[in-house]
Amino acid sequence: MVRKQIYFFSAFCLLFSCLIQPLFGEQTLVLGGKQGWKGVSYTQNVTLGTGRYGYDSYMLSEQTINPDDSTDLLLTFENGAVVDDTGNYTVDSAEVFVGDNSARGEKAALSRGETTGIHLTGNPNSLFGRQGLTDSFSIEFWLCPLSSGNGEIIFSWRSSRNLESYSLYQSITASVYGSRMRWNFTNVFDTMTEENSVYTLMGASILIPGKWSHHELTFDDDTGMVEYKMNGVTEDILFITNTGYERGTIYEAHLGVPASIEICPSYTGWVDNFCIRRNSDNNENVAFLYPDEGGRFETDLFTLGKNGAEVLSVDALATVPAQTWIEYYVRSSESPFDWTETQPEWKTFTPGDTLNAVDGVWFQLAADLYPDGACSVTPSISEFTVTYKEHEPPVIPYDLKAVAGDGYVDLSWAGTASNKTSNTGGYMLYYGKRPGEYLGNEATEGSSPIYVGKDNSIRITGLENGKIYYFAVAGVSASSPEIIGQLSPEVYARPLRRQLQKK
Repeated sequence: MVRKQIYFFSAFCLLFSCLIQPLFGEQTLVLGGKQGWKGVSYTQNVTLGTGRYGYDSYMLSEQTINPDDSTDLLLTFENGAVVDDTGNYTVDSAEVFVGDNSARGEKAALSRGETTGIHLTGNPNSLFGRQGLTDSFSIEFWLCPLSSGNGEIIFSWRSSRNLESYSLYQSITASVYGSRMRWNFTNVFDTMTEENSVYTLMGASILIPGKWSHHELTFDDDTGMVEYKMNGVTEDILFITNTGYERGTIYEAHLGVPASIEICPSYTGWVDNFCIRRNSDNNENVAFLYPDEGGRFETDLFTLGKNGAEVLSVDALATVPAQTWIEYYVRSSESPFDWTETQPEWKTFTPGDTLNAVDGVWFQLAADLYPDGACSVTPSISEFTVTYKEHEPPVIPYDLKAVAGDGYVDLSWAGTASNKTSNTGGYMLYYGKRPGEYLGNEATEGSSPIYVGKDNSIRITGLENGKIYYFAVAGVSASSPEIIGQLSPEVYARPLRRQLQKK
């Protein structure tokens, strides 16, 4: 019989150790990975792409064009809006869908062919909002066609120029012909003749449905050269001179009556970063794919365990190509309130290394991502694995006793708050007039619950004689005052006025 009891006790201890180990031993939490990034509170210059093992991964976003003094029109479609970032053009109508399939940045516009695209009217300071001679200019954009149909129009400007004896029709168009880009300039340049002058530039590369390509047309008024590039490679060149070559009299560009411009009036596909400039300089943003200053993302606040925890290490599943870099950060607090950009303080860490003093209830991770020197390669982060040890809960107080007096109740209990090895840092006393409802507020010591500290007894005064009161005590975590343990068994007492006995 004794041996059976020993076996039973040993089995109980083994079972208890198996149950307690997962609770208070090392545990892990995975952010990202297979389940994806479900909680991210802040992003700057980063986007979700495909990284390690095909997981959704944060990487630098391909930068949009930044407007400067020479920018005449800029449509980036960021923030889901169709608006000219320069303020030079008013959007009269925009029958396009703004979505996430972007060439640069996070948004682009989808034209469905049967719609009329985007119509804009320029103010007197814009290139197409005034008439007369114009200096150098460039038109550029990104395209991702959904089909390779001929006759689709990407850009159109139609106007007229009033001469002494007649009106001259003018137009600039960018359209698709033979699955290639074609640019037409009709009566735009002063050719000193009454006959219609048409200049055409033809692309050599095929537009591939579903694939982004960059297009740029420039006119240089110093040389008379009109150049069309696709993906940074010259496709066609014309010299608008009397010789047709680089040397000769330059025919200047002369725009007529101000007229609206149309973007994708008959085109099926995506368009992004549509830009017009009042110069012929090459756009450096085409070469610099990623922002030089890098990007950042921060996770939502998250908790570890019911009783708070100590983070032992954080590992990262990441891809860091040569010359790129990722800087990692972690911070923690006992409360989720009053967090700012800098408080609690961020601590840098190296993935996989042991962390020190990262302790609390609430936690947050962040990462700064930096491209290579040419801004052409990005690192990526697919997953964080947080290894932590949950704090043991406060020990449940026991042997709670209540002794009533005249308008007061003396309470005492047994506990482990005075034990330095315990995770109990104090006690909370709950009281009320209904069993299990601790809503009392009449005690001189304060409303329920009352923080007792590490003492194992307290007198609750200011109570109403003749009324019954119910009490329970809970331990407070030594690692975090935000964590309160399980309540002790309930006791009750009824304060009464006592008559002094006569001698």
